[in-house]
Amino acid sequence: MFEKGCNSIVKILYLITSLENGGTQFVIPQIVEVFKQYGHSVEIVSCEARDMLGAGRLDEAGLSYTLMASRKRSKIRNIFSLVKIIRKLKPDFIWTSLSAATLVGQIAGKLTGVPVVSWKHSATVRSYTKAIQNFSKLWIADSPTVARFLETDVGVPKNHIMSWPLYCCDTSVTVSDYWNGDGVLRLGSIGRLAEQKNYFVLLEGLHLFRERNPALADRVCLTIVGEGHQRDELQSMINRYDMQNKVSLVGLLSKQDTAAFLEHLHVYIQPSLFEGMCLAAHEAMAAGLPVMATPVGELQKSVRDNETGFVLTDALPETICANLEKIFSDPSMLERLGKRAMHDVRADYGPDTFQENGFLILEKIRKDFVSA
Repeated sequence: MFEKGCNSIVKILYLITSLENGGTQFVIPQIVEVFKQYGHSVEIVSCEARDMLGAGRLDEAGLSYTLMASRKRSKIRNIFSLVKIIRKLKPDFIWTSLSAATLVGQIAGKLTGVPVVSWKHSATVRSYTKAIQNFSKLWIADSPTVARFLETDVGVPKNHIMSWPLYCCDTSVTVSDYWNGDGVLRLGSIGRLAEQKNYFVLLEGLHLFRERNPALADRVCLTIVGEGHQRDELQSMINRYDMQNKVSLVGLLSKQDTAAFLEHLHVYIQPSLFEGMCLAAHEAMAAGLPVMATPVGELQKSVRDNETGFVLTDALPETICANLEKIFSDPSMLERLGKRAMHDVRADYGPDTFQENGFLILEKIRKDFVSA
């Protein structure tokens, strides 16, 4: 275990791809806090702005950041901009997050002789990531699933991989009550309105349930929290299926409002095509919600059918419809599944575990190449 303040201050340049809305922005403040607890200094640098909706998370935490470009530009220009920043800040190492920032950080690090540590957040890979994976001294997987992927599919040596689950559960949020079959069943999801989250399939599943169960059509509602380029298409689909009064796209919420949103749900749904840790779904489980999800990323371990939630496989609209029918036939199952989900997630992803994983990684970095 690290002892706080036992070593000289290490300067960390934390490079992210953009300041758009996404799960990573939720946890950056907690990651930075772990660095600072050991006495390290951290400079956050973003390659580009994009929608800037994620910047609010950093502002809420009182974290400053440097923006290299206000609009999208070539990676080559970002590399040379980062080289200038590196020469000015003189960091001991560069910590990168997401594929584009990792490429920029890896090459800038190579040009300046500064070692690079890279996060990997999902079991997918760009061709350039695989080609120059050895430009990063150490790879950090945000889940055991991603750690296995880095070794078997990307070719990273096992001794160059460590895991730090990108999630520290909030134990202050707990669902207000479990649905007993009366009134409206409240469904919810949090995510970017983009292809990965697969929200068109979720709407298809809800529409199918309403068609097959007309007596229950007005007794289920869905709220999706998030923004993205698919908003207009999703809204058009909602209108086409005449679900305007039952499905809401509410945009982004503050951390406080997101907690209130989870507290008043009955079921959380995550039909993603791929994930790494999937912060939102795990936060829902930590709050005591049963989760309906595809078995992708770490969700394949956390969401267990008839134990902590409902696993979505094969024909997704059909399985979404079937699971909603199952819930209406036995509402009491929600409390059993939700409480088991809460117990498991809080046990595996508590604050102490999150901090310890970070300290172990910082210790390896210090021993292996910062002090070298």
